[in-house]
Amino acid sequence: SLLHAKDLLESQNITLFLKFLEKIEWKSDQDILSAKRIVNSEHFKFIKNNLLQNNINDYSHPKIEKLFSIITEEIEDYRNNKIIVFTQYRAMAELLKNLIEERFESLRVEKFIGQSTKPEDFGFSQDKQIEIIKQFKKGALDVLVATSVAEEGLDIPNVDAIIFYEPVPSEIRLIQRRGRTGRYRPGRCYLLIARQSIDVPFYKAAERKESTMNSILLDSKQLNLCDVVNREQINFKAASNKISEFDLIKNYKERRKREKQLLASRSIEEIITELDNFDRFVLE
Repeated sequence: SLLHAKDLLESQNITLFLKFLEKIEWKSDQDILSAKRIVNSEHFKFIKNNLLQNNINDYSHPKIEKLFSIITEEIEDYRNNKIIVFTQYRAMAELLKNLIEERFESLRVEKFIGQSTKPEDFGFSQDKQIEIIKQFKKGALDVLVATSVAEEGLDIPNVDAIIFYEPVPSEIRLIQRRGRTGRYRPGRCYLLIARQSIDVPFYKAAERKESTMNSILLDSKQLNLCDVVNREQINFKAASNKISEFDLIKNYKERRKREKQLLASRSIEEIITELDNFDRFVLE
């Protein structure tokens, strides 16, 4: 919808905004009714006219320059050239990779994305993902621009700085991303938030959830645990083989697929209730 286009423009960059509009126009050409309604609307025509009257190359999201500033600070002040930049969208990962390479010619930059899920969606194979991680580990790469596939499980050591191009609404994903840095020495985590955009409620949602989780962990009485649990002793067998990065990536893909299946099977009442709860939280 145009609301999603608005979110892309406010929190990502005008490039993604234009790609989304082009995708809607392509769907309209394929006689998809919902896309036709959008393309024929006065709002869409107004947007297109404004784009034609202006040179979009003159516009860039303020986050881009802030990202460059942080990378410069990491290199000059902290003598660090081991950085992971997280972003939600694959198209944004490609754009950021190219922009960082243009601004910092001495840095070796690579994107790290998941496998393709749609015919028109070009992802990385598992072999390609593993090779990139190996290159990053041994120092052949300086900056990794990654989507959610790099959040968990993979062994990525010696990362001193993590940059979130946008917040994530999940406290688990927030913690997992932060956990990529500071493993062997103090690290730094930067979070880019665009005022009056979808970034703000996403940041507040994750912050509130993490705060609630921490308060429960500090006061275990809130958990209402059973006093007596009758069960047989569990004997954990030592793993005979070390889990490979190939298996971790495969497990990540299967788990994401399962999450989508579970979401699809939820009733509309459950989804509406969750959205209502989120709206109440944002308005507080």
